[in-house]
Amino acid sequence: MTDNNINESLDTLIQSQSPHLALHLLQEVPWDRLFHQTDDPFQVYTTARLLQYIMILNNTTEKSAQYELNQGRRVWITQLIEKMTMEHHHQWTCATPIYLELCHTILKDYRKHSNDMSDRNEDEDHHVGWTLLSTCIRDRNVCAWIQNALNTKSGMDCVPLIVLMTDIAKTCKSWMEQDNNASQEGWLWMSRHLSQICTLWLDPHITVARRSLALVGILLRYYKRFEMIQTVLPFFVSYTKTLYQHLTRQQLYSLCDPDRTEFFYSTVGDHPKEDDDDMVDKNCLAVDRECLKQATQIFFIILAALMDISLAQENKDKNKILNNSLHELINITTMLYQEAGDILEILFELHGNNDEDAINLQLDILNMYEKLDYSLGESNSENMIMIKHLLNTTGIGPNCLFLFFCRRTGMDHSLLVDLLLSNETEFLLFFVRYLKYIERDPQDFVQVCHTLVEDQEEVMDMFRGVLTVLQSGGFPYNPNYLIKRLAHVIKILK
Repeated sequence: MTDNNINESLDTLIQSQSPHLALHLLQEVPWDRLFHQTDDPFQVYTTARLLQYIMILNNTTEKSAQYELNQGRRVWITQLIEKMTMEHHHQWTCATPIYLELCHTILKDYRKHSNDMSDRNEDEDHHVGWTLLSTCIRDRNVCAWIQNALNTKSGMDCVPLIVLMTDIAKTCKSWMEQDNNASQEGWLWMSRHLSQICTLWLDPHITVARRSLALVGILLRYYKRFEMIQTVLPFFVSYTKTLYQHLTRQQLYSLCDPDRTEFFYSTVGDHPKEDDDDMVDKNCLAVDRECLKQATQIFFIILAALMDISLAQENKDKNKILNNSLHELINITTMLYQEAGDILEILFELHGNNDEDAINLQLDILNMYEKLDYSLGESNSENMIMIKHLLNTTGIGPNCLFLFFCRRTGMDHSLLVDLLLSNETEFLLFFVRYLKYIERDPQDFVQVCHTLVEDQEEVMDMFRGVLTVLQSGGFPYNPNYLIKRLAHVIKILK
């Protein structure tokens, strides 16, 4: 098939939206040969785009033809995965990254349409993404193939694989939100590769480092298990130690500079001489603002999980297992904090450009302080005492974070209202719980106000502005509970 044939087929398919044509092309085009026998990047791109379009075409008006296409796609993707991961073969060819990108497209489309697929017990109605996922997490050859690839591939070759695993993690998150029991199977499968993913944090290629940190962040946030924390903690200690040893304060502030683009990064570590046999030192890593943000989130997730373990009386043995690593992490983190300077400013620069990140950070901190309140008299484990000491030393509390972020955004009540109206973040959950936190210790809130804000009345005006908008109506949910809670906080702070 020539370049013109591919281009014509793609144009015709886009215009016709024909499931019959899509199935014919899927079964008749020699995909492997086209990907392997051309050095023309444009032809490879066009061929890959055609294959991707075939895999996500959904024509609801031609149900019978679409049904046949769905069946054909499921058979095709199963055969592809079996071929790629054949036992004792473990081939990785020039077409492998293309097929992994195809899997990314399929899973992204699956998540987009998953809410429309209410009956997943009907095999014939399954999206090809379901077939792809179930094959990946249930086929032992796939697991072995991924382990082999993570062991033998390096640098940018790993990126398509990390992207695929991130897609699987995001799909497991979607399943959790839909109460789909398959999510547990998916998380368990992901956990088998966790230690290999963590080793990629120290990769000198920034894309690999950034994406592997983000992937572990997703896994820990939505699948907190003792075994996961036990696996990640030593790697995180090593990563943090490398940052402390090699990342200078000047580099840190350069990375957090708001004038820097998201593509700016630094390479830190021991750089080998040109005549060294090993041109990439294992302690040399690439780091950017996104890496620091992901590492910060992983840090707080680990602390929260360790607090949960400490609060459970039956976990005394687990506490002992993690004690040494936690002690080392807290020592390094304390030294990093002392070197960093204005920690609140750094946290704002890392998280302030994304509402979801900023709110998740505040929720994570609030969660930990709620656990501390709950633990008074309940747990005096060494791990809990160390975490309390660290939080007290850094002063990163719910009031400090909230008031600092509000100060940096101009004490604008309309921003809080926008967040309360949005369904893209957990701000409503955070704000209700935070108001309860203020009620339990209003004096601490007032004290932090005096430290961070020139005039406490600015904060009160912001709260009153939010209350006025809430009382005016027009919210997509009943705000009465929030109104009552906010009005009470305003009253006790007067």
